[in-house]
Amino acid sequence: MTTIVLPKPAKPDYTKAKAYRPIALENTMGKILESIVAELISYLTETYELLPKQHYGGRPGRTAEDAMLVLSENIHPAWKKGEIYSAIFLDVVGAFNNVHHKRLIHNMRKRRIPTPITQWLMSFLTVRTTRLRFNRSISEPISMPAGVPQGSPLSPLLYMYYNGDLLDISKEQESSQGFIDDIAFGVEGLTDEGTTARLQSIMEEVEKWRQKHGVQFEHDKSVLIHFTANKR
Repeated sequence: MTTIVLPKPAKPDYTKAKAYRPIALENTMGKILESIVAELISYLTETYELLPKQHYGGRPGRTAEDAMLVLSENIHPAWKKGEIYSAIFLDVVGAFNNVHHKRLIHNMRKRRIPTPITQWLMSFLTVRTTRLRFNRSISEPISMPAGVPQGSPLSPLLYMYYNGDLLDISKEQESSQGFIDDIAFGVEGLTDEGTTARLQSIMEEVEKWRQKHGVQFEHDKSVLIHFTANKR
């Protein structure tokens, strides 16, 4: 496999690795097989509701517009009650590149993906190598002990199984939303101090998940927002 390294647009400093996006260029037969397995997993996911319903992106009928509509529907009822709605938005650093294979398979089995599929996926993910191609240069083969290939038709769905437990952290009167590797948690309350305290409690559970999955969050892209109604 070859991984082409592409610069992300409008980045201020291209001397930093995170200013580039690695895209896996796989052979045609491999992508056909991956597409078949992706369709099968997608069918099982939607038929048997194996992922949280509030996980959007990479799923039929669940778009970014749907996610924004649900967020809006959470905010406006809080305003009608004279309350505020506070949400924290989290972005994972190098999400696809840092997936721990055994943890992924464990999570998929826990959500009832059949064993023959998880065995195929483990074979697909292990003992992988790639060559990095940047401009006209190409590297020697590099071992890939972790990660899912960015550009594979399987990867978005696999990552939703990797972080699906995050969306189960929220409890009654709390909300969660996911868009593949982007996660948001929201609560409503009378004061921003109160909602912040409740979000802090959620983040303590998020931290336990983060440590278990070997994940880092992008501090520059993680943000807390208090949605307040205009009072005239």
